[in-house]
Amino acid sequence: MKKIVKLTIECIKGCKIESILSIFFVTVETIAEIIIPLIMAMLIDRGIEVGDFERIKFFSVFLFILVVIQITGGAFCAFFAVKASTVFAYNLRAEVFKKIQELSFKNIDKFSVGSLVTRSTTDIVNIKQSYQSIIRGFVRAFLMIIFSVSVSFYINKEIAKWFLFSIPFIFVSFLFIAKLAVPIFNEAFKNIDKLNNKLSENIRGIRVVKSYVREEFEEEKFVKLSKEIFKTSVSAERLAISWMPIMSTFIYSINVLIAYKGTMAIIESGNNI
Repeated sequence: MKKIVKLTIECIKGCKIESILSIFFVTVETIAEIIIPLIMAMLIDRGIEVGDFERIKFFSVFLFILVVIQITGGAFCAFFAVKASTVFAYNLRAEVFKKIQELSFKNIDKFSVGSLVTRSTTDIVNIKQSYQSIIRGFVRAFLMIIFSVSVSFYINKEIAKWFLFSIPFIFVSFLFIAKLAVPIFNEAFKNIDKLNNKLSENIRGIRVVKSYVREEFEEEKFVKLSKEIFKTSVSAERLAISWMPIMSTFIYSINVLIAYKGTMAIIESGNNI
């Protein structure tokens, strides 16, 4: 574990500045996105309702500036996140290739050539996408939760409690789906390793295959492995995607409940007046 952490840190050093800039700009984007609804509320309450044209003009210009900041922050965040993840993948691929060159024949036979090819190609791409999601999507989601809950409590403490209720459910449901999907993904990766091994064998022994007229036999084996990869991949993706409708249903239900509570609070405040 320590070696993995050390290797990850070494690979991140090459893209440290880009990673920091990506996190900075996603923070700017998130803060602007959270502030915009507050300014819109001020525009309606302190400008439109009282007919104050100067305040309407001030809040409108402020909103325009915030929108520009949000768009700019999002664009720069995407640019630096892609650049950082690409450099990270480049460094990691170089380290993996270097490690493969140091393996003994016994280790190469143990891991198989197809598995090593997958580790240095497909797995690197998946890690690259994961790193990009972490410094962009995960950081944004984390900041959005903190700022949105804080602003919600600032606006109305009673309604904001429903946000806190939804967070544990989303987290637990995600862990449950991930626990079911990970073994299936691992099985799919093993089948990909088998397919790479079979392709490598066929390429090396193509003359033997043609000499003994074994093309149809090899094609059947290839089709069989491809179908296994297809079945496991589809099963894993279906299970992973199933989390989205579950999460969306719960979140929209919470939104409806919050809208109902907010409407009742507005009606009660109007009756008190």
